[in-house]
Amino acid sequence: MITISQEILRILEEIETAISFAKLNTLHNSIIDPKDLLNELKLVENKLDKKSLAHEANEANLLTYERIIQIKAYQKDLHITFIFEIPLTEPHNYNFYQLYPFPIQHDSKTYQIIIPSHKYLYLNELYFSLNDDKCNEVTPGDYICNLPQTSKISKEAPCEIQLLKFSKNYHQCKIIKVNLKNTKIRKIDKNQWIGIFPIEQPATSTCGQQEEHLSVKGSYVITVPDGCKLRINSTTLQSYQNPEFKKQSIQTPKLEISSNIPLKEEIWKQEPLQLETVDLADIDPIYHRMHEIQQDLQKEDHGYVTYSTNIWTILICIFFIVTVIFFIWHKCIKPRIHRYRSRWLSGSPPEDF
Repeated sequence: MITISQEILRILEEIETAISFAKLNTLHNSIIDPKDLLNELKLVENKLDKKSLAHEANEANLLTYERIIQIKAYQKDLHITFIFEIPLTEPHNYNFYQLYPFPIQHDSKTYQIIIPSHKYLYLNELYFSLNDDKCNEVTPGDYICNLPQTSKISKEAPCEIQLLKFSKNYHQCKIIKVNLKNTKIRKIDKNQWIGIFPIEQPATSTCGQQEEHLSVKGSYVITVPDGCKLRINSTTLQSYQNPEFKKQSIQTPKLEISSNIPLKEEIWKQEPLQLETVDLADIDPIYHRMHEIQQDLQKEDHGYVTYSTNIWTILICIFFIVTVIFFIWHKCIKPRIHRYRSRWLSGSPPEDF
């Protein structure tokens, strides 16, 4: 009896553990044995035609599949069913870019900046996709992305595509003027920062026992090697670990912004935006919200104005009309009728009514 009770308790604990991990969307041995999972993956792999698994179904990739498989569970009567969503990939590889606004100094007082339309760009030789959904990183530098829609690259491609494809025509790019007087620093990776320094200021680079004194002014993408640090006034930039994969360097087009790209006319007549108290990470949502407001204002300026009335307005109008009719009847029409009847009864000729 004790053995049976212990076995029932063990089974209940396994079920509870499996349900808990399913709620966390985490694949666990209590849900499926690794050997059974591998066998199921091989069965799926053999039945695929146009699409394929993200990685070959073998023991070496089991840990990877445990990270990328999505788990759902539901209960019907006395049965608990677990659903595994295994990502399938198409034979098209894309380069994955995260887009950042990068202010470039225009003159001594203002900067110019291109605001990305979306957070992420997926690009290959023929197609691209822009959206705000981040890819699932499977291994360092290797991502699985859900691209609901891809577009073919053409002459009318968005600004981000024109820049990365080194197009000679940048008419889709819009420039925003901003005012910056203070230093802006934004971390974009484990050992990389965007640094905007409107005023020249000293910096100190330290790597082990070596120390170098620098002077920085302008816009930079700062890379700090592992074991080194960069000190700028009271700010210290330091990397505590190396990137897990070698990044592909991105060549950027050299162009004269002021001559090739039209400045975007904003609501405030080209007045530079004041970004002294705004973090670089907040520029995108602020700009897009301003763009929505601008579109709403333009609709109000060029569209038809419509008015709506409520029940109280209608009742007030009816009351006013009834009052006017009553006043005309009581003051004008009724006395005339009364005089007409009086003259008719007295035998006098009636007046023109």
